Amino acid sequence: CRELERLYLFYNNIGAEGVKYISLTLKNFKKLKELYLSNNNIGIEGAKYLSDTIKDLPLLCKLDLYNNNLKDEGAKYIMSSLSQSSSIKKVPAMPAKLAPNELFEPFLGVSQLLMLRLIILAGLNSS
Repeated sequence: CRELERLYLFYNNIGAEGVKYISLTLKNFKKLKELYLSNNNIGIEGAKYLSDTIKDLPLLCKLDLYNNNLKDEGAKYIMSSLSQSSSIKKVPAMPAKLAPNELFEPFLGVSQLLMLRLIILAGLNSS
């Protein structure tokens, strides 16, 4: 089971508490390439848990966080973790309220930014 490459958990309303436990488990799946968590209402607290996990997934290249009420603060946690990941290529649906310099601040001077292929910014629940 540690050979898992894709995990689809969208529309499950797992919330921050669910992401907490999933994140602890995901750290064991070093071959995970795609993680789909859209529409789960993970919020800022869930983004904190997930950001810790992203750093430990060396092959993760797609992360879907569409419609999770991350707000700007949650987006900062995720983007900060992405600056430490060398494999992320697509990150859809991050809140758009942040100014570009704030959003990409964690990447300044970081060579991993070259591996980042696409970030789709959407103003979802960002207040």
